[in-house]
Amino acid sequence: MTWRTPCIETEGKGRPIRLSDEVQRQGVEIELETLPFYNLSFLGGFAYVEIDPPASDGGETQYTYNVGLMYDDKDSLHVQLFGHYVWWNQDSSSDGKYDDFIWDLNLNKTLYSKKWIKAEVFLTAHNIFNASQYSLGILKNPERWMKGGMRFEF
Repeated sequence: MTWRTPCIETEGKGRPIRLSDEVQRQGVEIELETLPFYNLSFLGGFAYVEIDPPASDGGETQYTYNVGLMYDDKDSLHVQLFGHYVWWNQDSSSDGKYDDFIWDLNLNKTLYSKKWIKAEVFLTAHNIFNASQYSLGILKNPERWMKGGMRFEF
């Protein structure tokens, strides 16, 4: 794939933003997912992007990894564990930190299901290992956080 887009770059911390010349991004993306085996399946993905001309912060390549493990008993329990990693390839002036995977966990349990109504409870935990992954030191990612509740479909 190739993208040609106008690019906004910063000139360093606290300096004005300028519109730079056109930037070309070329890359590839690959995703794989296994068929379920004993209700368990694995997925993985990889993306690579080459930037021309390189960004002023030093980034001329970026890549991303996604991995996941899913359990679905097709009846009442659905569990997902996903990991996401991005390498922004920036110089140290951005104060970025991106040497960790961010892991999320989703749990769904169906309590009641009939033809016209369904009730389930859910729990989602984001960034479960409290990792850091951000490209700018002033825009850090959230620490571990969770949400849960009950969902009704009718």
